[in-house]
Amino acid sequence: MIANGEILQLCNRGSHQIAKIAVKKNGIYEMVNVELTGPEYETMCNGTMPANERGEIVARALTMNV
Repeated sequence: MIANGEILQLCNRGSHQIAKIAVKKNGIYEMVNVELTGPEYETMCNGTMPANERGEIVARALTMNV
């Protein structure tokens, strides 16, 4: 089961690093792309990102209008 705010995938597209996050809107999950900085992407990939920073990235996705 997918959870609201779950980080589904990390993508590195050259100069753009993106986190794909599940966001539930009107009972349907949508995948929202959140652009990451280089340091955010690196710490998220290697598992050293603090929980509060990870929460801030998820909050960005949840507050975006899609």
